[in-house]
Amino acid sequence: MGRDIRSCTVDTKLLADHLPIIGCIALPGHKNSNNHECTRTITKLDRDQLYGKINDPENWLEVLACDDPDQAFTKFTNSMQAFIADSSCTQVKKQGKKREFKKPWMTHKIFKLIQQRESYKKKVKDEPFNGKLSNKFTKFKNMTADAVKNAKTEYYKNEFEEAKSNTNEKWTFSNRILNRNKNMSVATSCLEVDGQKVSSPTEISESFNNFFSNIGSGLAEKLPATNTDPLSYFSRCTHNEHFDFLEVSSEITDEVIKNSTSKKAVGYDGISMAIIKDNRQTLSPVLTHMINTIIRTSKFPDSQKIARVRPLFKKGDKLDRINYRPISILTAISKITEKVLAIQLRFYLENSSILSDCQFGFQEKRNTTSAISRLME
Repeated sequence: MGRDIRSCTVDTKLLADHLPIIGCIALPGHKNSNNHECTRTITKLDRDQLYGKINDPENWLEVLACDDPDQAFTKFTNSMQAFIADSSCTQVKKQGKKREFKKPWMTHKIFKLIQQRESYKKKVKDEPFNGKLSNKFTKFKNMTADAVKNAKTEYYKNEFEEAKSNTNEKWTFSNRILNRNKNMSVATSCLEVDGQKVSSPTEISESFNNFFSNIGSGLAEKLPATNTDPLSYFSRCTHNEHFDFLEVSSEITDEVIKNSTSKKAVGYDGISMAIIKDNRQTLSPVLTHMINTIIRTSKFPDSQKIARVRPLFKKGDKLDRINYRPISILTAISKITEKVLAIQLRFYLENSSILSDCQFGFQEKRNTTSAISRLME
């Protein structure tokens, strides 16, 4: 009984005495993988349909009628989630063979140059005494090297220019250049707790939760006792003006949304900052009403206190919980609310000279360089 057997040699582009040989044997009853179509299931969002629902004023009448922040935020979240669900559809997409380059600066043009360079290299190898061909290969090799160099320079120059104005983007760019992204992975599927390994997702989550929740109290117990009052390090505040939050306007909320970044991870509610930014003209008055209910009632909604906590691996043993740090992912709505309220609070603290002049953290136009400069002076 005959079998389909194919073989070939592979040019490894390395100096070696022998080339590797690959053999392919079609086994009985084994289907050729080329006959199988690669498919994947994707959820596609119809943005036109979604934006049509969001920009319909009648869909927000119930939210605008709520005077309780818990009810207002809950109705808003439920409505947005329903709009997103109604505007989404699941599709089974055929995944064809698409060339993806590992190097971000690689283009199809440069890839063809490299292929042509390797073709010349193979011809030179077959005709080692052909001087004309050798000179042609040398010139083409140098031209390809220059093209690769220019592509790298142009790519990284553009990347740096885009990240120059954003500190987070600069760190992301630097980590990508230094190949540090591999270490910034999420939690492993196995942990070692009290000498025993756990692999259940529920047990791992509970283990991380207990560990992160008790870090603060554990560190506090290790600190030496002191009789010094922490407030003694700060100057006495003589400002007696009472502070109250004032209701905000839609213009302030709109400006906060406009300046918010869209690249942050989505909170537990599934509502992205990008969707809010794209519809801020309609949503700004709605969110302003919701924020004003918080100011009037002095109550922050419970639904916006929820955060998705991701354990981010730093370095060392992946089985040890101490090598992870928690990242809290808040909802986009809570971030907008926080920034709107922070404007009034920051203005009061700065203009009342309540903050110490030695406060450098979380201050605009102040950083670690400012702190070091003050210390040296």
